[in-house]
Amino acid sequence: MTTTVDIGICTFRRDSLMDTLDSLAQRNLPDGVTIRVIGADNDETPVLKSKVDAKGAACPFPVTYVHAPARNISIARNACLDAADARWFAFIDDDETAVPDWIAAFLARAAETGAGVLFGPVEGIYPDGAPAWLRENGAHDTYPTRYKGVVETGYTSSVIMDRSDPRVRDLRFRLELGQTGGEDVDFFFRLHSKGVTLDVADGAVVREPVPPARMKMSWLLRRRYMTGQ
Repeated sequence: MTTTVDIGICTFRRDSLMDTLDSLAQRNLPDGVTIRVIGADNDETPVLKSKVDAKGAACPFPVTYVHAPARNISIARNACLDAADARWFAFIDDDETAVPDWIAAFLARAAETGAGVLFGPVEGIYPDGAPAWLRENGAHDTYPTRYKGVVETGYTSSVIMDRSDPRVRDLRFRLELGQTGGEDVDFFFRLHSKGVTLDVADGAVVREPVPPARMKMSWLLRRRYMTGQ
């Protein structure tokens, strides 16, 4: 029996999406597991369609392009969910690359814990010459937090969900948060509130290059402030 994992990637004018797809092509999957990618373009016009279609034709897995305008990330996230038909659904960002065992680590941890949602770590990758204090503190790394031992919410940067649970399958991201941020924190906290178990898969790592504009204390403070909001 074949198990398919749908992987949603929301994108907006980023050619780095091609690197994300390349990383998924290097996957180490368990026997009987396949993947399909759903790319949701959040631009007003389908500017990336030709590039995604061309790249998809060269990928060793199906790639479905979805036009999901405009400039509201919740619209794109919901378009990915609406296009999914597999039991398992994962999100990764269009500027990230996944380790080969990304999906395998998620599925192994899901089998171990029975959790309906699992998050993986996000590692910031710094260019040569980045300040030492950033590297030493992992200032751009992201890891799910626990409150009294329980994961209550998380993010879409590295996550897998079990859509066999109707509480997971039927939930959608709130459009009113799609331009302000926090739509993913809200989404997963609502799942937690519905009784869905959230957990962590340590081996499901993705890596995200850190551009120079983000290597400043001012950017980090704004980011933390927005997270608090």
